[in-house]
This record gives sequence, structure tokens and C-alpha cells, in this order.
Amino acid sequence: AIAGLASTFGDPNTVFFEPVESKKFNDDISGTFGGIGAEIGMKEGSLIIVAPIKDSPSDKAGLMPGDRIFKIEGKITSGITVPDAVSVIRGKIGTKVNLSIYRDSWAAPKDFSITREEIVLPNLEYKMLENEIMYMRLHNFNEKTLSQFSKAASEFSKKKAKGLVFDLRGNPGGYL
Repeated sequence: AIAGLASTFGDPNTVFFEPVESKKFNDDISGTFGGIGAEIGMKEGSLIIVAPIKDSPSDKAGLMPGDRIFKIEGKITSGITVPDAVSVIRGKIGTKVNLSIYRDSWAAPKDFSITREEIVLPNLEYKMLENEIMYMRLHNFNEKTLSQFSKAASEFSKKKAKGLVFDLRGNPGGYL
């Protein structure tokens, strides 16, 4: 009943988590989990890759933001929820998951067999640019983000940065 109520909002990000799904979500925001390393979401009723995580199996396989997941393990994804898709895509490290992916520039879906690995979410990259501008790229929001951001900000404050470029491109969101 609660899941039905949440679905009436028409918002793909408003969902009810059963206890098992809630545990998976909490694993995600802790910054480490097993899988292919892709943020998955819904767009116009289709299951999509929101963002592959840098250097993850999905990134190495060539998956891109906006790719539609047409099938998972041979089953069409029409009507599947994001949590249900994640539960099938995740699995034991070293095992494979088979995805059929459709990209707008392709004539037909292509099949991918991706080996699951332990995924450690990259959170924050930072560096000082030549012109004394601090560059920070935030890949994901999870429970480690605040401490990593604070550390980086402190380091650049000591270096007396004149400005900040805060890059959120490709950031799928998360624990905010």
C-alpha cells in the first residue's frame, strides 16, 4: 500500500524501500558495494544508465549516460522498478551479468556481459590549477562526501586559492 501511495506522486525518485532494498540503499551511500558500477534510473518509463562510475566494469564496457537497459539476463525491463533492476544486476563479485543495451545512435540493442566487481564510489577529485583556482569534481553524494570535501577545502584554504570551480557534471546525486 505504501509503495502504491509513493508511486502516485509520478516522481521516479519517490519510492518506498522494503527492508532488503533499504539495506542496499544504505550500502550504496556508504561508498562501497558489489556490482557493475553504474547509477541506474528511470527516464520516460525506460530503465537507463544515469552515469557509469569512473573505472568501473560498466565504464570499461563502454556504457554511457542515457543508455537504455532493454534486457537484464534476457528479460525485458519494461515495467521493472529501479530497485528490482539493481537487485538483479548486483551479485557475487566475479560473476557476470548480461545486459542488452540500446543507444539512440544504434539501429538495434547490443548485448554486454559484464563481470561484477567490488565498487568503491569515487567521491571527490581536487587539484590546484595554475591560476590559483581550486578545481573540485564531486562524483557522488554519499556518507563520506562531507569529510572529504572538508579536507579538500581546508587544504586549498591553506594554499590561499583565489577561486573555486565546483564540477558536478555526471553526478547522479545520492545521499544529500
